[in-house]
Amino acid sequence: MENEYKREQHYAVSKDGVRTHIKQAYESKEDFFCPACNCKMIKKCGPIRSWHFAHDCRSAETELQKNCTYESYLHAYAKMCIKKWFEESNSITMYYKNQHKCSLSKGCKWKLEYDSCTKTEEASYDIKRCLNKLKEEKNITIEDDTFRPDLLWYKESDQKQRIFIEIKVTHECSEKKVNSKERIIEFTVSSEEDVESIISNDIKESDIVKYWNINKVFIDDQVKPLHQLNKFILYDSGKVYPYRNCSCMSYKNSSPSSSFELTMKSDVVSHLGIGRFCVYGLALAYQNGFKVKHCNICSKCKYEASDRVLKCGITNSVIENGSKALECSEYEMNKDYIKKVLKDIRYQYSQIETNLKRQGDQSIIDECKSLMNTEEKINYRYKYSNAKFRSVRLFKNI
Repeated sequence: MENEYKREQHYAVSKDGVRTHIKQAYESKEDFFCPACNCKMIKKCGPIRSWHFAHDCRSAETELQKNCTYESYLHAYAKMCIKKWFEESNSITMYYKNQHKCSLSKGCKWKLEYDSCTKTEEASYDIKRCLNKLKEEKNITIEDDTFRPDLLWYKESDQKQRIFIEIKVTHECSEKKVNSKERIIEFTVSSEEDVESIISNDIKESDIVKYWNINKVFIDDQVKPLHQLNKFILYDSGKVYPYRNCSCMSYKNSSPSSSFELTMKSDVVSHLGIGRFCVYGLALAYQNGFKVKHCNICSKCKYEASDRVLKCGITNSVIENGSKALECSEYEMNKDYIKKVLKDIRYQYSQIETNLKRQGDQSIIDECKSLMNTEEKINYRYKYSNAKFRSVRLFKNI
């Protein structure tokens, strides 16, 4: 009985075009007509089925009247109601979404599969303050294409300010119309109740309301960075800065005096420790042809497990500033340690990418090749197993 009710026409229009429910028309002596085909309707007000209108087949003259369907009625009824709603309403609020996308999200090295580098905020405006006129089935020409929306809401003083209103009963908005970049609101209607819901509420995307080209997308920097990173920096002077904070949005801001920068995710650096992170940076700088001198990779450096400190094997003092190796005449790189570190990086981390803005010293590169016991050319992109190590960057001296 419920499905039967939904498929029956409970509204018709008078000669004056007034929408009338079957219960209001019951005692009226007026004639009523189908809003879709204009065929005269008869009132079905029996004791068994719900009261409804039906086409009077005796007065059906045109093919449209003879073959009018419930879907045709529903489309015409929805258009009639939405038209009246627009014309008689002082205010119609439409809610839409502004989506801000990170300007660096496309091709971002740090973005993981489920990261949402966007910020969405809801906004609204009063359609009637911007659009004050309506037309039915008006042809709109855009370049070489002509479109005819079911209804057109537009601004009288500037007709390019407009919204196409489409009513979907069986057929949704065409792909060509969607790709025209015109603002479109598509109302999906499967019953008279859907129509009542549309005209009784503000406009907001839902199961029966769909937007095309209305929600706005901004590519900007309003999105907060998702990933915190750390940098190792080798300066042109040979000194190193082993720990600088940055983010996935700022890590490309290089130091003007740096020749090599290694960037890793902060959680990975926390796991490694600053000392190990520094050694990784030194090893990779060496591999890419940069001369490195630092106490942490000196063969005379020793680790005191009891005190958990590094000590210089020459002076037996605690190493507080590894860059003192630049002035040490007895410095000697621990190449076996460097080899082990480079192998650790290769097998423990997922990806290393280098952006060479100047070449390192070829003799140092050759020396590292020999150390690693391989004749292959250095490949600046490796794929390993741990997805948390993402990037190595090298910078030209400015």
